Amino acid sequence: MKTYRAAVVGLGKIAWKLEERKPSGVYGALTHAGAFAASGRTQLVGGMSPDAEERRAFESHLGVPAFKTLDEMLALTQAEVVSVCSPVETHAEYTAELVGYGVPMIWLEKPPATSVAEIDSLLKLQKTNGRSKILVNYPRRYSDNYRYLREIYAGRRYGRPLAINLTYSRGLVQNGSHILDAALLVAGARAEGGSVKVLVGDSSNPSFAFMLQGGVQVIVTGLSLEFHAIDITVTFGSGRFSLLHGGQTGITEIKSEQDHFPGFHQFKQSDADPFPGSPPERHFPEALRDLVDAYENDREPLSNLDTARQSQALIEEVMSLL
Repeated sequence: MKTYRAAVVGLGKIAWKLEERKPSGVYGALTHAGAFAASGRTQLVGGMSPDAEERRAFESHLGVPAFKTLDEMLALTQAEVVSVCSPVETHAEYTAELVGYGVPMIWLEKPPATSVAEIDSLLKLQKTNGRSKILVNYPRRYSDNYRYLREIYAGRRYGRPLAINLTYSRGLVQNGSHILDAALLVAGARAEGGSVKVLVGDSSNPSFAFMLQGGVQVIVTGLSLEFHAIDITVTFGSGRFSLLHGGQTGITEIKSEQDHFPGFHQFKQSDADPFPGSPPERHFPEALRDLVDAYENDREPLSNLDTARQSQALIEEVMSLL
């Protein structure tokens, strides 16, 4: 099998630095560079940052060269798969340049751009170029727990889905985009245009509601917390399924007769249909495998510009109503 030359644009935490703080016993990858190093399909050959200190740290710790400009990096490394981990406001610019260069595989950190208009421009450029495969790094699309919840949703084993409740903190764009993308994945449906209703107009962490195509209501609660909260609960006619703690804790509740009030029912936690578990260090390697496979088999990755556009459109609609 072919080994692809890999490089990273933007040399911060998600690019490679989180690997330094990885707890003992965690053997997967928590960053783009970590996934490149762990994969048998890629070889990390370079990085790029306009910041000299970031370049020095990258070279010192990883032993590969870092460059000041994208032109220099691509000319000297001939990278075939490039991660874009720079600040959000530069995502579209760098991605457009990489598509223009004809880089075969682009691994783009979320959100992919600052607006739907920028995403549409990238989609048009990608279609015109016809070569580059772009994976948007929403890692919950590569979580076994979220995939399992999607199976439960689609299978209707517990009746019709009635509502989805989401909770997030630390910013609608930063973390809210994660849980919105995850909810759209689980439901396998797009949001109804114009259905957003703002409930609490916090400019950083607004709470709001919207409808999915098919009539399922989604209620989103934003919390002003200093720590991360990313949770989803889906309620069906005879069951309720929750993924808490960023998707690491799965709770299954089944409609059951109440112990003290025969003839009445409630949701009760159950061992039936347990979530499979999905440690986060597996998500980056899974995403990279999907990107390479998408390129080699000429298909779109599971997380792509079109799927990411859906959550970006929701965010823009919410922000327009604040």
